[in-house]
Amino acid sequence: MKDEFDLVFQIYPLLNFNHFSYTFLFFAWSVWPALLPYSLYAMEENEQRKKFIYYLYIIGLGIGSASLYTLYSGQPFAYISSFHIDYPLASPQSNNAFVSMYEIFYVLCTLAPMFISSVKNMKVFGILNVMALCISYIFFTNSIPSTWCFFTAILSGCIYWIIVKAHSLSTKTVHI
Repeated sequence: MKDEFDLVFQIYPLLNFNHFSYTFLFFAWSVWPALLPYSLYAMEENEQRKKFIYYLYIIGLGIGSASLYTLYSGQPFAYISSFHIDYPLASPQSNNAFVSMYEIFYVLCTLAPMFISSVKNMKVFGILNVMALCISYIFFTNSIPSTWCFFTAILSGCIYWIIVKAHSLSTKTVHI
C-alpha cells in the first residue's frame, strides 16, 4: 500500500493540470458558441428561423475565434475558490468594453438559438439554461464558467429527451 501511495506522489508532479483547464476553456469559450447554434441550425426545418440561427452560428464562430487569442495571451489557470473552480487570467484583459461585448455575444449565441428554434421543447431547455445562468451569476459570480457548465451538464439529459421527441415528430432524420 505504501508503494502505491508513493507512486501517486511520484506521478502527480508530472501531470500538468493546466492542460485540463485549457481543454475545458477551449471547449467552453471557443467551440460551444459555434457548436450550439450549428446543432440547432442542423435540426431546424423552418427556413426563416434557420436563417436567424445561421447568423448566430457565424457570430459564434467569430466569438470562438476571438477567444483563442484570450486563451493564448491571457494564460488562464484554474484554482479552487469557495468550493468552486475559478479561471482568472494571468494577464488581465485591459479592455473591459471588449470583455463585455464578448460576454453579451457569447450569451446571445448560446441561449438565443434555443428560443428561436421551432424544435419542440427547445424553449424549455432555453428557459432552464437562462435560470442556470442567473443562478450562476447571482450566487457564484467568480466562477460563472464552471458553475454554469456544471448546471448545463446536469440539464444535458433534457437534450436527449428533446432530440428523441423531435425525431419522433419529424420527417427529417436526426442523427444522435
